[in-house]
Amino acid sequence: MEVKSETLLTGYSEHEKSAYLGALAALATADREADDEELDHLREIAHAAGISSDEEQKIVEAAMDTTGTHLKECLDILKQSDLRYSLLTDLIALAKVDQSYSEEEKANIEKVATHINVSHSQ
Repeated sequence: MEVKSETLLTGYSEHEKSAYLGALAALATADREADDEELDHLREIAHAAGISSDEEQKIVEAAMDTTGTHLKECLDILKQSDLRYSLLTDLIALAKVDQSYSEEEKANIEKVATHINVSHSQ
């Protein structure tokens, strides 16, 4: 799937964009076994968002990180960004894409929300 958008994540710093995409990549590839197709797609998204090759590499590393270190770093950056709300929305949408929003998925998203200081009412 080709990503075509000159406005992807417009208005946010490269650092915020990279953190957002890194967190999304880490959580979307929870098995930490991103295949070549998934990695290529992540690169396309990073390119569409205008992210440098160094930051793009961090996103790829987040998708393959088995320790959770990259995810924590990304989430820590997003604590101060309005992108944290978009992240949660996208995580919920990804979890529901298979028509099944499990209790485990919900609990994991709630943990992310807590970590990035987003309350249930927000």
